[in-house]
Amino acid sequence: MRTLQPAGCGISFQAPRPSCPCKGRGRRVVRPCRNGTANGTAVIIWTCHGGANQQWNLNSNGSVANVLSGLCVDVSDFGTANGSRVQLWICSGGSNQQWTLG
Repeated sequence: MRTLQPAGCGISFQAPRPSCPCKGRGRRVVRPCRNGTANGTAVIIWTCHGGANQQWNLNSNGSVANVLSGLCVDVSDFGTANGSRVQLWICSGGSNQQWTLG
């Protein structure tokens, strides 16, 4: 598992690779809150079970899309402060949807 970080920002969280199954007890991953598939759905940390809602495509343009919804991980309102909301949103390629693996 690698760390997913917003490009140019110090915030990070753990995200699974779509091809990487969950291994071990107590492992945590990110997923949409309540399995939501709409714009604005919060991204939360949850116990890993390997479902499609916990799988992500790491795209060549730096965006990360949820397998279940096709929506991208997005920092709301281009926030850069601690506590900025991370959510799902239609993929736009904006800087608030650019991520790097660290």
